[in-house]
Formats: sequence, C-alpha cells, structure tokens
Amino acid sequence: MSRQAVVVAAIWLVLHGSSIARAQGGATPGERLVCTVDPPWLQFEVSGDGKRLAFVTRSGEKETVVLDGRPGKPYDRIDSDSLVFSADGRRFAYSATLGKKHVVVDDGVEGDPYDAVHARTLTFSPNGKRLAYVAMTGGAMRVVSDGKLEKPYDGIGPRLSFSPDGARLAYAAKAGKKELVVVDGVERKRFARIGATIVFSGDGKRVAYAAGIGKKWLMVVDGEEGRLYDAIGMPFLLSPDGKRAVYAAESGGKMVVVVDGKEGKRYDHIGKGNVALSPDGTRVAYAAMAHGKWHMIVDGEEREHDLFGDSTIVFSPDSKRVAYAAKSGGRWSVIVDGAEGKPHDVVINDSIVFSPDGAHVAYVAGASGRQFVVVDGREGPAFHGIARRSLVFNPDGRHAAYWATTSANLNEWLVVVDGKPGKRSGDVLIKSGDDRWFNAIDRGVRFDARGGFRHFVVRDKSIYVVEGRAD
Repeated sequence: MSRQAVVVAAIWLVLHGSSIARAQGGATPGERLVCTVDPPWLQFEVSGDGKRLAFVTRSGEKETVVLDGRPGKPYDRIDSDSLVFSADGRRFAYSATLGKKHVVVDDGVEGDPYDAVHARTLTFSPNGKRLAYVAMTGGAMRVVSDGKLEKPYDGIGPRLSFSPDGARLAYAAKAGKKELVVVDGVERKRFARIGATIVFSGDGKRVAYAAGIGKKWLMVVDGEEGRLYDAIGMPFLLSPDGKRAVYAAESGGKMVVVVDGKEGKRYDHIGKGNVALSPDGTRVAYAAMAHGKWHMIVDGEEREHDLFGDSTIVFSPDSKRVAYAAKSGGRWSVIVDGAEGKPHDVVINDSIVFSPDGAHVAYVAGASGRQFVVVDGREGPAFHGIARRSLVFNPDGRHAAYWATTSANLNEWLVVVDGKPGKRSGDVLIKSGDDRWFNAIDRGVRFDARGGFRHFVVRDKSIYVVEGRAD
C-alpha cells in the first residue's frame, strides 16, 4: 500500500468514528475528532455541521482531493480557494487543472473543460440543489449554470446571486462599454455601471440592484427605474413578499430614505448601515442627522440621541419589536421598543440579537476594558473580549451562547452557554499549506431544536467538534 493510501485510510477511520482513531486523537468526553492537519494539507474545508471533510494532497506532480476519506481523480493542480460545500453539507465541488484546461468536479462528476474557471465564483444555491460558476472559453467569460453555458460577455461578477429558494440566478455582466444584469439567462437594460450587489426578495419573485447613468445612480426594482441620485447607499432592502423596497440615497448634499419610491424627510446624513426593514416588510427604521443632532426614526416617529452605533437597528423575527444602540449623556444603552436600558461605557456594534420567538433580546456591552453579554437586562460574566457576531439564541429562545476569551491571548477562547463558561479550547485557528486559515469562531455555535449545541475547537493540529446540552 502506498504512503498516500495509508494516510487516506487513516483519515477515513477518523471521520467514521473508529475507536482506534478516537483513542489516538486526544478527544475528551463530548468531543469528536474531525481531522488532524499534520503535515499541513495544501487546502482543506469542513462542512458547516462538521460531518464532512475535504482536503488536497500532492503526490509527485499530481494533486488530489480527498473527500470523506476517499481520494478523487488526480489532477495537475487543484485550484486555490475552490473547495466548497453546499450550506447543508450534502454537496461538494471544486475546480481543477488538467493540462491546459480547467474543469469543475461536482459530487465527483467532472464537468466540461474550459480555458479557465474562476474558482472563487463556485456558488451553490441556498438549498444546495444548484451550482453555478464563471468560466472562460473562446476569449469570453460565461456563467455555467447546472452544467449549461450561458451567453458570453466581456466580464462577469463580482458574484453570482441565487434567490433564497434557489430557483433563480442573477449576475452582473459587461458587454463592450456597458454593464447589465442577467436574470435567469435573460438580459436586462444596459447601463454605464451596475452596483456590486444584486438582491432578491424573500419569495424570489423580485430582484433589485443599483445602476449608473453618467455620474448619477438609480435603483432598478424588477425593471422599474427609480429616481436619479448622486449616490445610492447600502444596504438596499426588499420585503420577503417583494412588495416593498427601501434604500438610502444622496442628492444635492442631503440624504433621504426612499420607501416604495417615495422620499422621506431630507437629512444631512443617514447612519452607516442603519436602515432596517422588518421581516414582514411593514416597518421601517433608520438613523439620521439634521443640524448636528441625531435622530432614530421608527415608523415615521423621531427620537433624538447624541450618537448611534453602526449597523445596530434590529427587528425581532415577528416584526413586533425593535432595538438599537444609542449614546446619550456620554453613555451607551440599548433601546428596546422605546424603553432605554441600563447605561454602559460601550455597546458593541452588530451585537444585538432577538430570540427566534422575539421574547428575549441580548447584546454585548463593555465597561472598564471588559466585555459582557446582557440578556433581557441581566449582565453575564465579564471577559477580556467576546467574539464579534458570535452571540446566538437556541430555537426556543431559552438559551444563549457565545465565544469569549479570558486573556489578551486571542488563541485562548471558550464557549459560554447561559453564562456558564465551558472548557478552554486552547486554540481556534489552524493553517493549511496554502496559508488559508480555519477559524473555529467563524463557524459559530449551533443549537438544535432539542437543546443540544455544537461548535468547533482546535488543539494539537487537530479540529474537533464539541457537542453538549444546555441545562
């Protein structure tokens, strides 16, 4: 048996829970060894649930992807940054070089050869049923959707956008000196420029994007053009049913929020990332400044504050509640449904979250150089730092979890569930041979409907999944 085959066999044992692999892996109770990255692989990727592993090995002049312990076909090169799992982890694809051609391998099936494949464009639909990417052939760029070539263009990108249900695909393209959006293979009107983001409504029926004419910009919603402005702000939002469109725009040195094509009051400035549309599409909130004073506008009603944090407006999933962070009198607080909470030295941007049922709200605050989580007004234990955007509720809202560190050493992190710190992970980062990093914190803490939770840790050049239950 070759050395590569021995390595592959060993990895297969690890992935399938062999008692030998568990004994040698150093896992503690509640942990499951996913893989050991030693020596470093050229690339590797782990599915979101931690159940599947893909990595790249080199033998002589050839490179091979090993998926779930089974080596695939050898290629001259596996393209960098091309390994991708679908969101549910059921499908896997990558691009590879064979001679002077490039191919995409989708669940082990090799696609047609092209002159080039733009590896970072490999995109699965949210439901994992479709795959699209950008290829170069005959001197032109073309989208390959479900194995079928679409029309050639001079340029495509920067990203491909599927509707939430995966039924529709849109992207920006360049044809000569003009740019356009292509939706389901059908070209829309050509403009001087197309913005970087294309948005579908929740039901997938409507699509919106920003387009440029001369030095001006306008919003296009399902082919209907809005008014020209000097600039269009981000984000622009569509309600789930596609009936409402909301965005910020600038004209003549003033800024305005546009709702369903109608301009609101003009302000000197609209807060960065501080325009929000409720999940049911019925409520709008945004932060704006006029004459040196900041205001929060919720459902058309203004409330004055000294300052707002960036991207802090959050509606509850049922759209009945709204929360945001604001500064008044030199201190920061979170305002929930108009009621101002306890003042803090700081409230971390992007940290406010509602439970799925909307009954509970939590956020990250700070005082005296320490950070802590506040759940329904009650402060949890203080830590040296809490990982950004790691705070989550479980499905029934009874439990909350987040990543925290107890020291200035950012490699020593632990998961806190309901205010109870877990075991220190020792490390959260591990690097592959192509200098890509696996970050356990970025993978988050995942709850299931029965109160169980899971997260990754890194220790001794190995990746583990930690599983437990909230009390």
